[in-house]
Amino acid sequence: MKKILDGIFQAFGLLAIALCLLFFVCLTVLAIKPLRDITLSIFWGSVYFKAGETVMATEDGKSVTLAIYKAHGKPFLIVGPCAFHSYDEKYGTKDDWVDFFFVNRTQVIRTATDKGGDIWCRAFGLLFILDDMSDQNDRVRLPSWDDLKHKGASARYDEATASYVYSLRINEPKQSVSFAIPDRLFTPDLLNAPNDTLEF
Repeated sequence: MKKILDGIFQAFGLLAIALCLLFFVCLTVLAIKPLRDITLSIFWGSVYFKAGETVMATEDGKSVTLAIYKAHGKPFLIVGPCAFHSYDEKYGTKDDWVDFFFVNRTQVIRTATDKGGDIWCRAFGLLFILDDMSDQNDRVRLPSWDDLKHKGASARYDEATASYVYSLRINEPKQSVSFAIPDRLFTPDLLNAPNDTLEF
């Protein structure tokens, strides 16, 4: 009987040590932003696969290759990551960040990232992203805005390339950019997916 009790106490002791180690590992992961982003996006985020690439051309003749990510039943293709910047002439401050375009046939949405919308990671052609703008209840990427609603922006279908070509202005000072998305990526599951951003 004594051996059985000793075994039970040892098992409880080992379990307590293991739980303490797990607790400290979790605290460490949550305290270090890159590790926190990877952990949260993989375990609680949505998974997208790389469906292709597009070239974003700028008005100064430069171009940047961006990945196009897709997931079944989601209302947006996710394009990026892309470097954005703004400059406030009044205060002389500059802000740089990296984020994505959320694209469907009629929308190109960008968001704020200061409330947790920057939690994502990529691995092996997959994008793990915590907020993909598809669930109004869990959205942390607010505010958001549709760049196609701004003056001079457009989305048109190009029959020669069977793709949608988007032209818009981003950054401060404003910079014109354009990129194309193949029409084949706009599958019925994407077009028919619930899209709460249309209510804004």
